Amino acid sequence: MIDQINARVKVVVVFLLSVVALLVFTVCCYLGQDWFSKWHGLPMGGLLMLLAIPFHLQGEKRKIFYLISFLLNTAGMGICASAYYTMTIVPSALEDLLPALALPLAILLVTGILLVLFEEKKQFIVTVVIFLEIALIVASIVFWVNRGAEFYAFSLFSLVVASFYTFAYHLAIDEEEYSILRDISLGSYGAFLLVGIAVLIAIACVAGDGCDCDCGDSCDCCDCDCGSGSGGSQKAKKTKK
Repeated sequence: MIDQINARVKVVVVFLLSVVALLVFTVCCYLGQDWFSKWHGLPMGGLLMLLAIPFHLQGEKRKIFYLISFLLNTAGMGICASAYYTMTIVPSALEDLLPALALPLAILLVTGILLVLFEEKKQFIVTVVIFLEIALIVASIVFWVNRGAEFYAFSLFSLVVASFYTFAYHLAIDEEEYSILRDISLGSYGAFLLVGIAVLIAIACVAGDGCDCDCGDSCDCCDCDCGSGSGGSQKAKKTKK
């Protein structure tokens, strides 16, 4: 039934699914920090992705299974992302994570409106937005490296998720036989892979900084700048929390 609607309405449906996805992703990232320790969120997120496979395969019989598959993958992405915060020992509250959704959601909303109003310009609109998202992802990485704030890490993860739904917009308005739930479910595996890679790289950077001290009096780590600069402030932040 949902696949019989016109292209413009499909764009609206994709936007609504993107809102659900980003909210589920955020909540699961927050909960994963309490449920799992160290890097354990990674295999648990992967387990949810594997559990989603049989639901996706049953989607041809009942569309609701596609939705379950999509939700399991999205929850898995959030739990994977939580591994970064448990590894950095800097837990982030839900109210700290939610503001990072403002930009991705605003981009998706404006893109959806433009596609509904200017369907004939769909290729140009999607191309520009994808390049914008890539630029914002790069900017998030730069701020993350320079300032070390966990907000920018989650902004990066959220923008990666949003970029998938930007591509889903293109399919929704470009293909008459586009099955929204089927392709959202299938595409969520690709989104899971992208977020998983981003989290693995983030964890590798954290694990490879060579300093595990907390800037106390007994700190013997010669590479840890505890007294000044952004590194010191971040370590102090960890100790405080």
